[in-house]
Amino acid sequence: MKKRLNLTIDDDVYESLGEIPRKVSVSELVNWLLKVFVAELKVGRELTGDELVELTDSIPGGRDFRRRLKEEYGPKLERTHRMIKKAKEVFGVSIKKDRKAK
Repeated sequence: MKKRLNLTIDDDVYESLGEIPRKVSVSELVNWLLKVFVAELKVGRELTGDELVELTDSIPGGRDFRRRLKEEYGPKLERTHRMIKKAKEVFGVSIKKDRKAK
């Protein structure tokens, strides 16, 4: 079941939404970003790439979402990733990665 949420965002963010392709809707993108953010808060760190793929694949429609997201947003996601890291720093969320020795 989906719930409705009113979200207030900055003018520049709102205006930039008109510039993005709509194969992945803004609602769908925000929904997935929040799922990832909540998952990271639960484990207390940033998810690894493998954990992110596992999370995405565990949710119905996740594989298709990941494919469409890569196709449409690939390079733009790097900027979003940097913004999320900055937000984590502002809110005091740990951003250290657990890296295994390769």
